[in-house]
Amino acid sequence: MGLSLSISYGICCILFLILFSKITGKLFNSFKSYAYALTYTSLLVKIIVIGTFTVLIKGQLEHKILYGMLLLIGIMYSTVELILNFREKK
Repeated sequence: MGLSLSISYGICCILFLILFSKITGKLFNSFKSYAYALTYTSLLVKIIVIGTFTVLIKGQLEHKILYGMLLLIGIMYSTVELILNFREKK
């Protein structure tokens, strides 16, 4: 049960990160002059939401390394996607 729970929580975090990056990417069209502010604000929101979620579920995680690995993959993917969207629209 612990392995599947850790994977499920990790996938939920990855989905949140990807969806939030897609929403932020769409905001670039409307607010091109605030692109850097949007990038850093989205990073701050991601850190706060994922950090709060992790603190809330830390007692339920048996495989913390697996959860952390999935979280890192999601953060790297969403950040690179956001930067590439910013560069394309510049």
